Amino acid sequence: MRVAKLLIEGFRGILSGDFVLHQKTAIIGSNGCGKSTIVDALSLVLGKSRMVRNLTEHDFTGSCPQPADRLRILATITDFSSEEPSDHPDWFRMGRAVPKWIDATGALHSSPANDRRLAGQLGFAARFDHTELTVETVRYFHDDDEVKDPFADDVMLTPIPIRLFDELGYFVLPTRRTWEGVTSFNSELFRRIISDVAGIPASEILQQRDDLRAPARPIEESAAMADLVQRLDAKLASLMVQKPRFRLRVTSGDSEAVLQALLPHYTTANATLPASRQGMGLVSLQSLLLLLEVGRSRKNMGLPFILALEEPELHLAPGVQVRLVSEAAQIADQVICATHSPRVAASFAPTDVFVMTASNSSASTMPFLTKPLDATATNNDRKLFVQNRARVLDALMHPVVLVPEGRFDAEWLTRLADIAESTSAPPFATVYGVVPTENASVAFTTQVLRRMRPGVVALVDGDANGDTYVSDLSTLTARPEAIVQWPTHWAIENVVGWIVEGGGAPLMVQIQTGLGSSWKANTIAELVTLLRTPNDLEAKVFGLKEDIVAHDAILDAIRQFPACVGRVSELCECLVRVALGEAHPRAVLTNSAATVKHFRFNPS
Repeated sequence: MRVAKLLIEGFRGILSGDFVLHQKTAIIGSNGCGKSTIVDALSLVLGKSRMVRNLTEHDFTGSCPQPADRLRILATITDFSSEEPSDHPDWFRMGRAVPKWIDATGALHSSPANDRRLAGQLGFAARFDHTELTVETVRYFHDDDEVKDPFADDVMLTPIPIRLFDELGYFVLPTRRTWEGVTSFNSELFRRIISDVAGIPASEILQQRDDLRAPARPIEESAAMADLVQRLDAKLASLMVQKPRFRLRVTSGDSEAVLQALLPHYTTANATLPASRQGMGLVSLQSLLLLLEVGRSRKNMGLPFILALEEPELHLAPGVQVRLVSEAAQIADQVICATHSPRVAASFAPTDVFVMTASNSSASTMPFLTKPLDATATNNDRKLFVQNRARVLDALMHPVVLVPEGRFDAEWLTRLADIAESTSAPPFATVYGVVPTENASVAFTTQVLRRMRPGVVALVDGDANGDTYVSDLSTLTARPEAIVQWPTHWAIENVVGWIVEGGGAPLMVQIQTGLGSSWKANTIAELVTLLRTPNDLEAKVFGLKEDIVAHDAILDAIRQFPACVGRVSELCECLVRVALGEAHPRAVLTNSAATVKHFRFNPS
């Protein structure tokens, strides 16, 4: 079984959202778009009560719920072992779910067909009681879409038996991971694993209990405490008929106390340390490993296992992240992963990655790729969705995506942003994700990304090709929010020359020294010409356009001149203000009445 769809209404930042979930699903997006809300919504409707924090007013959209406001979550469950409802009496019969059938588009129907699968819907609802100042909740089988208020007096709800949640097998790896009870008997998850996989070692626990009750070297018999203990015992004997004696023990002396006192330790070549003294990487690793053991146990017993992963990359090395997430995807019937890691997201098939966006009224997810690439896919398709997938996904996790005209534009901008990181406000990298655009496919890339999400800005050269791109971008069906164009005849290399100009002759001397005798760059014009010249072996023309080593040497020199750093900061701030819809003196709006705002960068 798995969750095919999730409807959320009035939960935290999601006023309304209807989300499709695949067997393997990665959800990406900028901070605050609602990825964690999806995981918590799944936990509310499918999980144990401990999986999410107690609800308060802040869990209702707007944080001030009125008496009529409702928080609703609907999960559509499908992929039963057969498509016949009578084969699943615990789910479909009188007093349980009404059988429905879901098609490939996610639409639900009341009757079966060849292209439809059996489905049932589970609901969760909450309201804020203004008298008791508490949140009242209910979980139920959702049967009638006409029922908008499960708390209405005339509505008869069918509650969901607890054992069906056990059968469904929903588990979650939350971001809120602590050392408390991760791999100890204080953890309900750990106890379940021990019970299912190995069994609690009862005889050893009882032996530990007995040893603790009668230690070989009682603390109260130590020389330091003997006199005090004897006086206490004598006094108690004179006052109480039972003549109790004072003793100190490590635990309360029952088996539960022993279980709770058993805490994980880890031995290395140097020492044995408790888990709480280890790094956070170990707790993240432990948490996920425990869940994988749950999955293996359920799989061996023929039970479903649905696993939600909330930022599984936390505190883990990149190689470990991908390996464990891939292992989870192999074990689980369904994996739903909300991540900020481009590497983790790129480990999923492009069709299983969903880009999430949110506005004041709704939230949505769009697939990164709607269907697998086939023989008809263009080179631009393959570079965007395959070759550069991790970098494109990284860009999509930012509030705004910048699509420059070429690949080296992206490289220059990324490196320049690093220089301005501590001087521009807000930092370029907190606003923009830069897409490496291939073969001047700026219009193609912009349209593809704009269909996935809003917040796309295009950046083009100031030459004739750039003018053509401006025209093409302005007529796209999915247009960018803005277009920024360099000054007439300028490309990114001219921008670098403008930045270098701030350092004057001393900087040019340093750059020429760094380039060596093979290259002549005594003036800024000569430097720009070299940077704009690609290598052509047949024509025996050699330039620095593709020379990343030379680019880095120039940038290292720029860092040492405050005036140059100031110009880099101005450039980055200009682009950021365009993204935020704010004015900047170096961003000159050329067409205030046009559908797409077109800005020229003003270097003077």
